[in-house]
Order: sequence, then structure tokens, then C-alpha cells
Amino acid sequence: MGVRTTIAIYAPDEASASTAANLAFLRIAELDQALSDWLVDSETNRLCELAGLGAVPIGRDLAFALETSLGVAAASEGLFDPTIGPLVRQWRAMRSSGRLANAEELASARALVGWRLVELDAPNQRAALPLRGMRLDFGGIGKGLAAQAALDRLRELGFESALVALAGDVAVGAPPPGARGWTVSVPSVVDARGTPAVLLLAHAAISTSGDADQFVELGGKRYAHIVDPRTGIGALAPRTATVVAPRGELADALATALALADDATARRLVERFPATAAVLVDREGVQTTLDPSNTLRWRD
Repeated sequence: MGVRTTIAIYAPDEASASTAANLAFLRIAELDQALSDWLVDSETNRLCELAGLGAVPIGRDLAFALETSLGVAAASEGLFDPTIGPLVRQWRAMRSSGRLANAEELASARALVGWRLVELDAPNQRAALPLRGMRLDFGGIGKGLAAQAALDRLRELGFESALVALAGDVAVGAPPPGARGWTVSVPSVVDARGTPAVLLLAHAAISTSGDADQFVELGGKRYAHIVDPRTGIGALAPRTATVVAPRGELADALATALALADDATARRLVERFPATAAVLVDREGVQTTLDPSNTLRWRD
């Protein structure tokens, strides 16, 4: 996936750990081949090329990614939208050229975006994108999904105590021996001492989304790398959202949506998912914690 990947495993010997790690990396590569919008021959790109031509068979991984994405899209009222591909492509061109698209160009791309348009038969692994030119983009869920899939593979192999991190998306299993959880630093959140907070995680995942590290200035305005489906361009005033959830794909997708949500929407969204919490940080550094299930465990 072109991102820094770390795998940590507690195993009886180095040889078994190495073999398991290689299989976990292979699982990540499988997800990349299924979901990438950069790989020309990915399954996602093949489906997009068939947009407007009716339902076609899709693989298990793409079906799961679509089903999960559409669920979060519905819960977030479209703040997370896997059909945002045309707008993402247009935003990349804007960032490259330094010129914002005009109203007509934006309207043309936005007409091809809409999660409700996707026709998915997940049990039978078939899907259709009804409009020619529709494009899927799993950038807001892909890393969390891949980290979780790799962790699931390690668990299947008998390695319960493991961690998989793809850049800022981390999924963990059982705690290390003798520990209450894996220690995961959260740079976007500060503790009472003003230092980066540290979470204790077990059987959970964490993801952070926002413009703290990735943004661009155009026309004297600062835009986030996250494209807002409502406007078609990079978000102007997003916050940084850190989400802890039971699984990586959920943490990643919710972090994307919460970076764009207002306070009321953010609270409703977090409350919809059990064992899920979020810490939101605005550009002034004000932190808001949403933890209705008492999920967060901070290290002292």
C-alpha cells in the first residue's frame, strides 16, 4: 500500500514469528490488489471500468469493503462516501495545478458521487455502479481494513498477541504477556502534562484522520487532504479525529467522517457503534472526548 507497515508478534520462536509475519504481509498485499485505486489492474479499478454496464461478480474482500463502507456512509449521512473517487481525482488535479475547479467542473464530478447509487449483493458477491464514470475510493477505510485483515490472519494462525500498524492505523489483539494492553502513542492528543497521550489497547483498533500533517494552501486558504463530499474539495475547517473501535475498518472510516462532522453529528455517530470512542481536536487545540461506552484506557 506504499505506507510504513509494522507487525509485532509474541511467538514461541523467531522462525514461527517470521513465517506468520510474512503471511500477514501477504494478506495486506491481497487487500491492496483488491482495493487500490492506484494499481491499474486492481479489482476496484476493474469494477469502476465496468460502471454503467450492470452487476458483475466481485471478490470477497471487495464485497466486504463495500458493505462496510456503505454502512458507515448511511450512519454518517454521507460524510464518509466510498463513491467519492471522481472528486478525489479532481482534487488531486487541483492540488497539482494550484487551481481550484470552477462550479461547472465541480458539479460534473459531484453528479457521479453518491453512496446510495451503489447496487451491492454482498452475500452473492455482486455489485454494480450504475453511472458511467463512477469511481470508488477506499482511501478513507483501506489502511484500517488492511491492518485488521492482517491481524485476523495472525489470529487464524494461532498468534493472539499481535499488533499491525499501517502508518497511523493500528489494530491489536490480546495484550503482550503480563501487560494490560499494547501502548499506543496518540500524537494528536495531549495529556494533562501537555505531552502526547498514550492509550492502552487490547482487541481494538485506532485511527486518526485530519489535516495536521497533510494539507495544501490554495488562494490563501488552507485545505485538508480529506475531500468533503458536500463541497467536492478539500475540507476547509476539519478537525483531527482519533477513533478507537473494535475493528480497524470501522475506526478508519469513522475517523474520516468525524473529521468533517459538526459536534452534534459526531456525538450521534459515535453513539451508534458499541465499544467505540473518539477524541476530536480542533485547530485551536481544543480537545473533545466522546466515550459513551467508557472504552478509552489511558496510560498514567
